[in-house]
Amino acid sequence: MAAASLSFNYQTTFSWSKVSYAVVTQTSATSQIPVPLSASLQTKSNSMNLQTNKKKTMLKITLEVLTLLAIGWVSGAEIGSWFGIQPIIAKLPYDQQLNLEQSMLKSFGRVMPVIMPLSGVLVIMLAIFSRNDPRVVMWLRIIAAICIAITIVTTLTINVPINNLTAKWQIADNFEKWSQMRTRWHLFQGLRGGLFLVSFILLTIASTIQRHP
Repeated sequence: MAAASLSFNYQTTFSWSKVSYAVVTQTSATSQIPVPLSASLQTKSNSMNLQTNKKKTMLKITLEVLTLLAIGWVSGAEIGSWFGIQPIIAKLPYDQQLNLEQSMLKSFGRVMPVIMPLSGVLVIMLAIFSRNDPRVVMWLRIIAAICIAITIVTTLTINVPINNLTAKWQIADNFEKWSQMRTRWHLFQGLRGGLFLVSFILLTIASTIQRHP
């Protein structure tokens, strides 16, 4: 009787041991299945995020370069005209002044109506893209955008109307009114060129700070 009881206990214990081993083995195997899959998904997600960030960085660098080129070109053209060309034209006889101003309107009139608004759009986009940059970089670009906005407003309200009058001006028209009109245009051209130059300097400083904090 004791032997039969011992045999029963041994068999029962052995059976439960096999069941426990099977359960543990199955649980361990099941818990290990998702681990490689999860790691693969995480690696793929990290790779996609890296590619997305790389594209954003390249887009921002391209935008930054285009903005600097556009604003730098307009700044150079405006300051050069204000400082080096217009004072010389103002000393010429009336008929030569008129001929030169109308000729310059035809040449610059093809470029400025495109590049000036474009520079404004570019600098505004750059300021928006700078939200995650250091605060000093972001604010420098915002101030630069404000400078360009002011130049566009003064150009549309003052310089463009004077340009339209200049294009239609006749040599028989009053020279005194011509001089007053050109003096006013020259004053606001200096303001425009100065603000473009300030904007270009601010953007250059912002780019330097961003790369060498």
